[in-house]
Amino acid sequence: HERHHARRRDPLRLLLARALGEGLFFLPVLRRLAERYAALAELAADEAAVKASRSPQPVASALLAFDAHPSPVIVGIAPERVDSLLGRRARFELPVLLLAGGLATIAVLVAVTVGMAGATGHATIGLPVLAAQACMMTMAAVPLMLGAMGTLSARRLLGGR
Repeated sequence: HERHHARRRDPLRLLLARALGEGLFFLPVLRRLAERYAALAELAADEAAVKASRSPQPVASALLAFDAHPSPVIVGIAPERVDSLLGRRARFELPVLLLAGGLATIAVLVAVTVGMAGATGHATIGLPVLAAQACMMTMAAVPLMLGAMGTLSARRLLGGR
């Protein structure tokens, strides 16, 4: 299990994912994606350990041992890890509408940022100015996207009215 984490450099990947989620706090989806990535990394390591031992029993025993001595450092037994050991694969689905909305927002932000940088009349585009403009546009767009997502979710819950 731990050898799999080391081979894939999961600690570094998880550190970067968490830093991104915390650093861009105004995009809560990044924190959720970092949490999901951590869960998927654990599932992949569990799967590698099961393949290496040719049985889920040693992995299940280790999970039970860790659960008997809880620690904030140890992930412990998550329901999807148990399901995975029982042969039920966890699925991570990214809604197509959410993905399309995110990509469209990024495209609009890039276009507006480049357009605003060109409208200033400067011959060069300074990276700090470009980054500040992109950040401001993102902070303005996030509430709009959340409102749109809330509206779509409410319509779905109310039966498409």
